Amino acid sequence: MVEPSRRRLLAALGAAVGAAGCIGNGDDGGVDTGSPAESPAPSDSPTATPPPTTAASSPTATASPEEPTDTDSDATTAPPTDGSPAVRWSRSYGDALDTRPVVGDGVVYAGSAGGAVRAHDAESGDGWTRDVSEPVQDLALADGTLLALTGSNELGSGQTVVAMDAGSADERWTFGPTSWWLELLAVDGSTIYVATADDQVGGGEETLYAVSLEDGGEQWSATITQPRDATLTDDAVVVSSARRVFSFGRADGSRRWKREIPDDAYGTLAVVADTVVYAETSRDSEPFSVLVGVDAASGEERWRFDEWAVTWTVADGDGLYAGGARTAAVDPETGTADWTVDSPGALTPASLTDDRLYAGGDELRAYTRDDGEQLWTWSPHPPQGGVFPAARAGGRLYLDAYHDAEVRNQYKFAVDAASGDGLWSFENGTELTDLTAGGAVAAVGGADGRLYALR
Repeated sequence: MVEPSRRRLLAALGAAVGAAGCIGNGDDGGVDTGSPAESPAPSDSPTATPPPTTAASSPTATASPEEPTDTDSDATTAPPTDGSPAVRWSRSYGDALDTRPVVGDGVVYAGSAGGAVRAHDAESGDGWTRDVSEPVQDLALADGTLLALTGSNELGSGQTVVAMDAGSADERWTFGPTSWWLELLAVDGSTIYVATADDQVGGGEETLYAVSLEDGGEQWSATITQPRDATLTDDAVVVSSARRVFSFGRADGSRRWKREIPDDAYGTLAVVADTVVYAETSRDSEPFSVLVGVDAASGEERWRFDEWAVTWTVADGDGLYAGGARTAAVDPETGTADWTVDSPGALTPASLTDDRLYAGGDELRAYTRDDGEQLWTWSPHPPQGGVFPAARAGGRLYLDAYHDAEVRNQYKFAVDAASGDGLWSFENGTELTDLTAGGAVAAVGGADGRLYALR
């Protein structure tokens, strides 16, 4: 699956604020390459220690798409001179990084507003670069293929999906069906699901495409409204969109069912066994966001959970969890709460482990999945409008954060997943992308034009 965009996550956070009343407290080429300032220590004593300084890697000539080589004329594997325990290495792109990097098989991939797509070895930071000529809006990895959504966000501008070999940077195919924006919604083993999008708030018509991962050919298309999110069942793709939820057969695109909803579904779309869940949201109802469970095959409603406003869900094969005004484990068959805690919960795919649920908000809270027992809490310093799990790797839980003042997406945090001890906080004074992680490395891009590999 493609990770939710920050726009979708912030929409859910904003909804959670309304639901809970308050979820938080109150390089070169002209780009500043100053070392990021280490933010004040988290509330728990950091357990990380500054890594040893290592020699800078040898720079090479600027890579071309045909000859992928190492990147960056000022590459360094040394951490910033402030001694931040967070940074393993950083690389300059010369242009802002606005989209979340991706990590796979020990490689960090990132793209810039200047059209550079790069791969970096997670340990050394070395790798290849490719110029795709247009700003990179989104990235995804699927079966050895790196997908880059490229193009401008200006009105009337077309966007294109560029597929390249994740190991060599060789272009495999491109897909640009219209002269408008696109959204990468989901990826399965052989198909990617891409939708057109625009700047309309309402329910104008858009198109969902099923595209072959092998050659970029269109397998089928279907009509939807402004896309929000998507999830996959065994044989269908379910799409939440403006005032609609659709289900289409993955094989042929035939519409299985459609449901009308008053407003949006925020970050609530999930599937558990044979039940699809989403939130019907309406500013005129109380609570304004009601969780609905429907039969995955027919779309018939099975239950409604309306005890409090739900703006987040996360699920796996063993359970369904709801967040928003409160946090709860919900029985996917009946829609009843198995347990509930009064604290608000911001839930993401990184929230679930085999035995724990990590819920964000003004604080991060760890619960047992079975009975909701609170194991620990952790508070960010400085306080944030909200923190939420971004990724897990190497026994660490990496957190995205936002606050109402500019710069909104400024701080990143790492917490020991077992104990809740704070490990480090990171900020560089500019807008950051969302975090990604894999293996023993996390990565984030910045408006300062640098990619940071974090510990």
